[in-house]
Amino acid sequence: MSYGLEGSSVMLVYQGSTMRNSENSVLDEFFDLLKSTPIWFRPILAAVVYIVFRFVMPPLLPSVQGGLDVRTILRPMCVTLAPVLAGGVILAWIFAEGWKLINRR
Repeated sequence: MSYGLEGSSVMLVYQGSTMRNSENSVLDEFFDLLKSTPIWFRPILAAVVYIVFRFVMPPLLPSVQGGLDVRTILRPMCVTLAPVLAGGVILAWIFAEGWKLINRR
């Protein structure tokens, strides 16, 4: 914080750090990645996320004959989460485009 004198009034100014916080979440990093990619990349990424979680991941998690296993829960969860994750990519894409539009120079 710095204090500046403007005429007879005292103005309090906060100087934010220009360094990136080293504790960024994975979602922040993903959003930064989406902001820097071309517009055609994001729908392809959403399609790849959907295909991987809907068709690739379930066969990689074979069911176990007899007994309870984590894979028996993960297989249907991958199928269920595929449209949700692809929709999240599309939603992040829309926000990234809005951010780029607002911060255009």
